[in-house]
Amino acid sequence: MENLRRRTVGTRTQLWRRTLVLMVVCGIFAFLLLGGQLFYLQILQHHTLEQRAIAQQVREVTVSASRGTVFSSTGTILAQSASVENVFISPNDIYRYEHDRLLIARGLSEILEVEEDMILERMENIASQYQTIRMHIERELADEVRSFISEHELHRSVHLEPSVRRYYPRERTASHVLGFVGAGGTGMGYGVEGSFDSYLTGVSGRIVRLRSARGHAMMLNSYEDYFSPQPGDDLHLTIDANIQQIMEKHMNQAVRDFDLRGGGIALAMDPRTGAILGMVSLPDFNPNSHGRLSEARMEELRAAFPENDEEFWAAVNEELQYSWMNKAISYSYEPGSTFKLITLAIALEEGIITADTNRIFYCKGYMDVPGRVEPVNCWRRQGHGAQTLGEAMQHSCNPATVELAMDIGPDLFFEYLRAFGLMETTGVDLQGEAIGLLWSEIDWNYFISHGNYSSLAAASFGQTFTLTPIRMVTAVSALTNGGYIHVPHVMERVVAQDGTVVREGETVTRRQVISRETSDAVLDIMEQIVSSPRGTGRNAAIEGFRIGGKTGTSTDTVLEIGNVRQFTTSFVSAAPIDDPEIVLLVALQNPGPNATTYISGGQMAAPVAGAMLREILPYLGLDPNVNRDQQVNVQVPYVRRRTVEEARAELEAEGFRVRIQGEGDRVVDQMPAGGAVVVRGTEVILYLDSNRPEDQVTVPDVTGLRYDEARAALEARGLYVRRSGTLLNHNAVVVHTQSRPPTEIVRRGTVVEITLVDTTLTGFF
Repeated sequence: MENLRRRTVGTRTQLWRRTLVLMVVCGIFAFLLLGGQLFYLQILQHHTLEQRAIAQQVREVTVSASRGTVFSSTGTILAQSASVENVFISPNDIYRYEHDRLLIARGLSEILEVEEDMILERMENIASQYQTIRMHIERELADEVRSFISEHELHRSVHLEPSVRRYYPRERTASHVLGFVGAGGTGMGYGVEGSFDSYLTGVSGRIVRLRSARGHAMMLNSYEDYFSPQPGDDLHLTIDANIQQIMEKHMNQAVRDFDLRGGGIALAMDPRTGAILGMVSLPDFNPNSHGRLSEARMEELRAAFPENDEEFWAAVNEELQYSWMNKAISYSYEPGSTFKLITLAIALEEGIITADTNRIFYCKGYMDVPGRVEPVNCWRRQGHGAQTLGEAMQHSCNPATVELAMDIGPDLFFEYLRAFGLMETTGVDLQGEAIGLLWSEIDWNYFISHGNYSSLAAASFGQTFTLTPIRMVTAVSALTNGGYIHVPHVMERVVAQDGTVVREGETVTRRQVISRETSDAVLDIMEQIVSSPRGTGRNAAIEGFRIGGKTGTSTDTVLEIGNVRQFTTSFVSAAPIDDPEIVLLVALQNPGPNATTYISGGQMAAPVAGAMLREILPYLGLDPNVNRDQQVNVQVPYVRRRTVEEARAELEAEGFRVRIQGEGDRVVDQMPAGGAVVVRGTEVILYLDSNRPEDQVTVPDVTGLRYDEARAALEARGLYVRRSGTLLNHNAVVVHTQSRPPTEIVRRGTVVEITLVDTTLTGFF
């Protein structure tokens, strides 16, 4: 019995032990499973679950950062950001609280001028708590939305959030330099908005609000965190706003005067540093509304495609894309005769010819070239006869330039094409720079090895290859600055909000391609091209300033249908010639049938460039060297509120004639107004009472008249004259264009600028 009891106790003990072991094993297994699950949830899935929890517990609203301001070199604001607001709805809350969908859609549609159907469509997504209705509205409109929300107690369904909008106060001014900002706040286009986006873009802020158990945002301050946005850096450009506007004014005038179907390009650079002072590309656009054409243009395109929406919108998009292109860096053209300056510089640098050489170039109107089927023609088909080097450049003689190129030789000529940077991009700090179409070294050598020198001949005067305006200006700058190829740039400096200079613009020199002596010789010949009565650039001359330049005319495209040719006329200039501070290129594209002027660089582009420099050079602080008797443009002094004696003395000292109207001791008003720029010798009327005439007059048509005739016709109507163009005065010098179109009604005393052109020589130069 005792043994049985012992066996029973032993059995029970063993059973408990086994049970205990089993419990321990199961406990350990369960702990391992639980630990594994905890490890999976808290370690492996920590980030994912944390994000889901945050998404359930908070509502986060992004606060856009203000982009940095863009300034011109003179401190003018070209682009800035301003606080605006976005309007959005919560379809989930509209559904949850059974708010009147039609009321919301109708109300917001009327206030925000958006489609009611669009709002109703976005309300259908009841799982969403964020559907944008309209972005970037001004304070006045936002206040109307707030009033609508309060009036109908829609605080849970309709919301406003702070945002930032990009503004361009000068609208079209320097639009291609600036580019634009897309809907997502990213810089776009070919301008600095895109190129310097990483600097201009700030760091967005956030508003974080806790949600209630039902998923609604808790609006009390204790349940909200605000993380301030950090504004972007400011960008200061080398672009001078005043020079830019002068260039734009004259380019837009040229489009009207010459019926330019392709628009035009103007580019100004400081040759000493590579800093770009002004850049114009036409057609342009308004960065404030970069995605829209003008209403008038939309109507024209709609009339062209009345029944085809697809073609209509394709035409709209094509025109928008073309208007966004910065042709100064992205478009390539045949430089034409402006390239003769490069050929001249190579010959001078290599000692093939000297500036004071006695060598005579004989032009019989054409020149045979080995390997070329047809001879190279001169624009003057009867030829220029015997001429010196300077005269050949003044005449823009093709055979003389080809003769120089043949002396240089193909190998050396091609080496200089590379040295002048024509085989590479300039490295300008803007996006979208093109390369152009030039020969490869293999193709060039292949033609030469087979005895074909036609490429060398055509290249010498800028034909059969293309380059961009920025590369042409960079190369010509080297001709004027002692031979240095500088990298062009528009960035002067980048400045953080605390005033720290983040990045500084600097002059980057790639190489010296010609000597100072060669540069001086080229400048001397450039001046002769403008100052000589037979120079093709004489229509760019400016009273009191020594400037130099070179004309160019090239064929852009030959259309097979109708054999209609499209031309680019151009003029490249440097001023002042003794120490150039500016190199300016003007290129006018595809003059239309309404252009009455002969198509050439000397007749079209040269006067435009001269008109620009006539305003730019005094602005740069350069004083003209003129005699008191010369009829140059001068600014009328302000003499209002002065005594009659004081006013008369000051005006006559500046070369003006004076006429007194009325009775009194002091000047009440004057005409032309103080600050107006007119020809010296103009009669200024001083009014001693308040009887100045305020009537309007009709502008007469003075195109084709000589200067004296045009001035008399304008002054007879009470209008005043500012002149530009050639300084010559003979029967073939006539008014080329006028700044106020004939029959326009203007106020008496208005100043009309007339451009005089010497029409003696007409030709493809």
